[in-house]
Amino acid sequence: MSIHKQVAALVLAGCCLLTSCSFLERKGVDTATPFLEHTVNNLLRLENARLAKEGLAGQILLISALCEFTPQNATLLTLASQAYASFGLLVEEEDPGYAEEVYEVGKGYGLQALAYENHAFQEGLARGTKIAYMADRLKKDDVPAAFWYGMNTGLGLMLALDNRVVPLESDHPEKVAQMGDLAELFKKILELDDSYFFYAPRLFQGAYYMLIGPLIGGGSEPASREFSIAFKKTENRFLLTHVFYARYYLTNLPDKGRFQKTLTYVLNTQADVMPEAALANAIAKEKARWLLEHQDLFFNP
Repeated sequence: MSIHKQVAALVLAGCCLLTSCSFLERKGVDTATPFLEHTVNNLLRLENARLAKEGLAGQILLISALCEFTPQNATLLTLASQAYASFGLLVEEEDPGYAEEVYEVGKGYGLQALAYENHAFQEGLARGTKIAYMADRLKKDDVPAAFWYGMNTGLGLMLALDNRVVPLESDHPEKVAQMGDLAELFKKILELDDSYFFYAPRLFQGAYYMLIGPLIGGGSEPASREFSIAFKKTENRFLLTHVFYARYYLTNLPDKGRFQKTLTYVLNTQADVMPEAALANAIAKEKARWLLEHQDLFFNP
C-alpha cells in the first residue's frame, strides 16, 4: 500500500474518531497541536532508531489526519513535514521507493505551511512562479516550513540519484535545474537563520555543490566551506554532518580512506553526545553502518 493510501485510510478512520469527540472542532485540534509537538520532539530525542521508527510511523499518520481538519494550522503542517522527513531518513536504505513517497508527502505539507504563513509566497505559487524566484520573499518566521519543505524535496532528489558519484551535469540536466531551484531557497534560509536544526542547511548546500560539480559553480571548495562551518558550529557532535560529508563529499573526491575514518568516527560516537539531536545521531549511525557495508558502490575497485 502506498503512503498516500495509508494516509487516506487513516484520515477516514480519523474522521470516524473525531466525529465522535470534540476534536472535530478546529479549537480541539489546535489544542492538541502542542501535545503532538511535544510527542514528536520526544521521539526525536530517542537514541534508538528502531523505537523512533515505530513511534513516528503512528504519529505521522495521526498528524496527517488532523491536518485534514485544520489545513490552515501552519504549526501542525510544519510538524507533519518534519515528521515525514525524519521517517524517510529512517527507512530510505531498506526501502528507497517507499522513502521517496514519504518525502513527497512531507514536501507537500511543508509547501502548504509555507504558503499559508507567507501570503506573498502564496500569491506567487498561485501564479505559477518558480520557488527559486520567490526565495527573497521569505521571512525568518518562514524558516521552519521552508527548511522542512526543502529537506523533503532535497532528500527525495538525492535518493533518486542513489549510488551515483559523478557530478550531475554529466547526464542529469533536469536534476541540476531542480537542485538549483532548491539551492536558491536554501541560500535564503542560510541568510535568515543558518543555525536552524543544528546547521543542517549547510549540509544541503555542501552536498549540492558536490553534486553539481565545478563547471556550474560547485565542486569541492565551496562544499568544503559549507561542511567546515557545520562541523565547527556543532563541535562535531551532529553526526549527520559527518555522514553527508562522507556520502557526498568524500565519495566524489574520491577519498576512501577518509570516508572510512569519518564513518568509523560516527559509529564510535554515542548518539547522546548531543542529546537534543539524539535521534538524528542515531539515524546517522545507522547510515554510517550501511555506507561502510556498501562502500564498493561508491568507490571503484
